Amino acid sequence: MRAWILLSALMSILAWGCGTKKCPGGCPAPSVVLDVTSASDAGTLSGVRVSIADRDLSCEPYNDTMTVCFWHSPIVGTYTLSINATGFQSANLSAEVTIDRDPQCGCPGAAISPSKVTLEPCPSSACDSDAGTCCGY
Repeated sequence: MRAWILLSALMSILAWGCGTKKCPGGCPAPSVVLDVTSASDAGTLSGVRVSIADRDLSCEPYNDTMTVCFWHSPIVGTYTLSINATGFQSANLSAEVTIDRDPQCGCPGAAISPSKVTLEPCPSSACDSDAGTCCGY
């Protein structure tokens, strides 16, 4: 009985996957993911804020070493990313967003390059203990 259930599940996956040349239930909206990490081994960054094209990306801690930021339904182009995190130096960099179609099912997929940003910790001289900020953030 268990083998039949596993076989049925496998057949469902094969029948409805992109290998059928059509995505089941339509295509999901593409998203880009940006990984933000620390140059030091400081663990997950807190207070990460990424702005692109006058919008803030949704950022969440992913594991003990990085925070991931998402841009759902991105627009193709070259942008300036502004990245801030509590206790770290801000970074501004150019990034390119592309959208391609999956050759098997035709669903769009998005990518951002670079897809990973590493922030440097603020030097202690850039911290304002009265304001509770480092590097102005």
